[in-house]
Amino acid sequence: MIKHISPIADPSNGVAVYGRQVESIISQLPESLRKKDIVHLEIGNGGAAELWEAYRLRRRPTDQHLVLTLHDPPVVVAKPFSPYFGANPLSKVVRKLLDITIGRRIVQTTVRAADAIIVLNPLAKPVVADTFRVPKDRIHLLPLINLVGTTDSPPKPSGQHPILFFGNLARQKGLDVLIRAYLQAGLDAEKTPLTIVGGWGDNRSYRKQVDKLAATAQHIVFTGRTGDEELRQQIAAAAVIVLPYYDPGIIHASGPLVAAMTYGKAVIASDIPIFAGYIESGDTGILVPPGDVEALAVALSNLVPDPSQQAKLGAAAKRQAEHDYSLPALTKKLTEVYQSL
Repeated sequence: MIKHISPIADPSNGVAVYGRQVESIISQLPESLRKKDIVHLEIGNGGAAELWEAYRLRRRPTDQHLVLTLHDPPVVVAKPFSPYFGANPLSKVVRKLLDITIGRRIVQTTVRAADAIIVLNPLAKPVVADTFRVPKDRIHLLPLINLVGTTDSPPKPSGQHPILFFGNLARQKGLDVLIRAYLQAGLDAEKTPLTIVGGWGDNRSYRKQVDKLAATAQHIVFTGRTGDEELRQQIAAAAVIVLPYYDPGIIHASGPLVAAMTYGKAVIASDIPIFAGYIESGDTGILVPPGDVEALAVALSNLVPDPSQQAKLGAAAKRQAEHDYSLPALTKKLTEVYQSL
């Protein structure tokens, strides 16, 4: 029997959504496959309990199989002691010391003991293979699927070419860069409004910085968190979706990017591993250096007034999404992983 464990309690978290979709796929598999003795653990940032469970299973019965999904790169996953220490400086030092010594050995032992390892970004496969010295044929790519839902599209607002950002409004998402670039791009703000969808974290100083920037321009709208249906409407109505993230070293997957590609939208994103594994710049989207206001402004000024280029990029992105990130594609790939055990 397949036992599937996903770590995140927050139902809106991307790891949790992905986990629920995996559960749905498993329930539809042939009974003969579901009868296999498989433990499938999804390990994300903070998934220490799942990591310890996987470590215990390194000494499992010979007829039991262990599958690990690594939602985050090794540098993030390799923190088994993080939940067990407080926030005071001494605790942080002790925790970090344990994580980079004993913790790394625990993670390496656990990953190498798995029968199959699943990653969500093409760039993660060689990194995991090199970091943990795991054969590449044991590592499987199962990208995120569209987490937003149906792509039925209402018409765009007449005369407008909206620019959209959606996701958590955190410092590493580069909203300050986006707003500065929007102001420099020389666009007709009335015809090209900038809509920012998402909720703020606890960083009040960054929110004040972004609010101050936004106050200098018209037609920048913060909607806050929205329901799924409203978010679908916003994505469908957008002409260009911009994801100006920082975090150049992180290799994982991006729910907003996959959703934008599934909807056939033109995307401008930072040239960092989270996006570079998915976007071929100039073909399925446009990549710009992270934090480069001028480069982003030029990309906006070129792409936003050009519906034909938007359509070309969006169509190529949609074809890629349907081939690699659709529910049937994920079902086929997960079935192949389980059948290989």
